[in-house]
Amino acid sequence: MRDQEAIEHELAAARGDLVQELGELKDIVRDKLDVKQRVRQAVRRGKQELGDLARRVEAGAREHPGTVLVLLAGLTVLVGAVVFARSRRVRRAQ
Repeated sequence: MRDQEAIEHELAAARGDLVQELGELKDIVRDKLDVKQRVRQAVRRGKQELGDLARRVEAGAREHPGTVLVLLAGLTVLVGAVVFARSRRVRRAQ
C-alpha cells in the first residue's frame, strides 16, 4: 500500500493540473464568447471591404463615365416607375 505522502503528492499534482487546465479552458471560452471583439473585427472587415469596393467603383467610373451615366439614368427610371406604380395602387385602394 502506498504511503500517505505519495497519495498527497499525487493529489496535489492532479489538483495543479486541473487548475491549469481549467484556466486554459476559461481563456478559450472567453475568446470564443468575446462578442464585442468579434463584432469589432466584423465591422472592421466590413469597412475595409466597403472601402475596397468604393475604390473599385471610383476607378471604374473614371474609366467608363458613360456607363455610369446610363446606370444612373436607369436607376432613376426604375425608382420613378416604382413610385408611380405605388401611387396608382394607393389611389385605386381609396
